[in-house]
Amino acid sequence: MTPRPRGAKNADLAQYPGLGRYKDGRYYVEHPTTGRQASLKTCDKQVAIRRWAAVYKAWDAERGDLVAERIATKVSNLGNIDSSMSIEQLLKTWRTEQLEKDLVTAKRGARKGKSISESTKKDYRSDCMQLEREVIAAKIKLNSPRLIDELRKLISPWSNQPTHYNGLRNTLSRVLSWAVLMGNLSRNPIVDIEKAVENRREVLIPDDHYVAITAELMVHQHNKQEFDGEWRARICDLMYMLSQSPIDIFGLQESQISDPDYTDAGVKYSGSITIKRAKTGEKVIIGMNTELRETIDWFRQWKREQHLISPCLLVYPKYLDSRSRGKPVTHRTMSSWWLEARTKAQAKHKFTEAYQLRDLRKRGLTDEAIAAGHATDKGAHATEAMRNYYVLDKPPKRAGNTLTRIGR
Repeated sequence: MTPRPRGAKNADLAQYPGLGRYKDGRYYVEHPTTGRQASLKTCDKQVAIRRWAAVYKAWDAERGDLVAERIATKVSNLGNIDSSMSIEQLLKTWRTEQLEKDLVTAKRGARKGKSISESTKKDYRSDCMQLEREVIAAKIKLNSPRLIDELRKLISPWSNQPTHYNGLRNTLSRVLSWAVLMGNLSRNPIVDIEKAVENRREVLIPDDHYVAITAELMVHQHNKQEFDGEWRARICDLMYMLSQSPIDIFGLQESQISDPDYTDAGVKYSGSITIKRAKTGEKVIIGMNTELRETIDWFRQWKREQHLISPCLLVYPKYLDSRSRGKPVTHRTMSSWWLEARTKAQAKHKFTEAYQLRDLRKRGLTDEAIAAGHATDKGAHATEAMRNYYVLDKPPKRAGNTLTRIGR
């Protein structure tokens, strides 16, 4: 705002912008932007000039900050000005030009700096294609002034599925980080979209419920015939005893099994199984006790009796069709059988908890922790927090007494 022209009586104040004098002789200052006036409470010109100087310096700094803020806002938007690409186009471009060409690398964990794992790649691909199909994705432009709100709306349909919602958010973040790197965005807007709160699944399958469910798996109804389904119940036993992620158990190969007995820290083991986690790359060597060894040997013998030749330990039996027999058992199929068996067991034994196949991992790691007195490394987790996450029943603290009666 330009200061109003000075009257002849205030001509001597021309070199002091914003300084003025009332008719009664008091001096005042006038704000350069708002035009509001404030008395300096003095009729002495020199005192007024000193007070004006202090006030004007503060206002000048304030005006400088305002200008700087406006410039910063302009600059922050420069990355979006020439970017009219839609989110749908961006997702498809990243998926085809980066993901499918193995140019996407892990940002943390054992694979940091290396190409992401196949399972992660599969998840990214699935997420991208799901978001690309959304009608709103074609309408959202990278240069939209409401980009954050529109992205939040894009993934909002899955807000009642916290795990999947956070997965989609994570995929969007990777894609938009690439857009920043390519100069199409000045910053990643996903940082302003909060993650959904995921409720921790705290379910431990009681012994009697586990026995009831696996009893239903012992008989396999297939093509209106009954077959021996012990191999299905044995898979559940193996999942509990190994306590690993499904992807690592169903992908277990016989080459990962070492037969020679050995002793470690005074404990004798009947061979070992080496697992490198698909998710984190962490490696764990699990010494086999008698029961785990018996289960491994049972599957080997069962394959021989079925005349099935495969490097994988867990395969479908010969009574299935030609497309399945001898092929590796999948987590999806085994989960569907578990669900069917659990439903039958619930009807017979009157329990309501919806146990899932993946709950066997937490039951196994919790039992190991209680036996050891602390969370163990059996789960091959990269952090202490994740080791504790899988232990649902806090192990009691243990201590030995070394004291004797006083004076004895």
